[in-house]
Amino acid sequence: MPESADIELIRRLYERIGQQDVESMIEFLDPEIELITPEGGFTGPTRGHEAARKMFASYTESFDEFRIEPESFIAGERPGQWLVLVRIEIRGRGSGVALTVDPAHLIEIREGRIVRLEVFPNRKRAEAFEAAGLEPPD
Repeated sequence: MPESADIELIRRLYERIGQQDVESMIEFLDPEIELITPEGGFTGPTRGHEAARKMFASYTESFDEFRIEPESFIAGERPGQWLVLVRIEIRGRGSGVALTVDPAHLIEIREGRIVRLEVFPNRKRAEAFEAAGLEPPD
């Protein structure tokens, strides 16, 4: 899959997540997708479409507003591996508390599907670069 197709796939995934359209987002994910979200309320990696549905549904249930915008796409050391720096703006359901976070997502694509997505919270962006086989920025 060419780089531009990978990036378009990732952009479309974030667009669907931002629209809180969990079911249509699933079409971009491999049936055995591995999700690693250390601060998403899930312990350890989760796998498969059902786990992805539950994880993304938990976000849509928790927030009145959920906006996710990819800011940078950086090719990792392996084919189909992308480090995506994102900005997420959320507003808590009920509390109304607004928050902006800037995590890094390490995404792996094979045969036109996302097979792995690992989230690195704000303070761990350097670890994301290292996981992608890249030199962390200063």
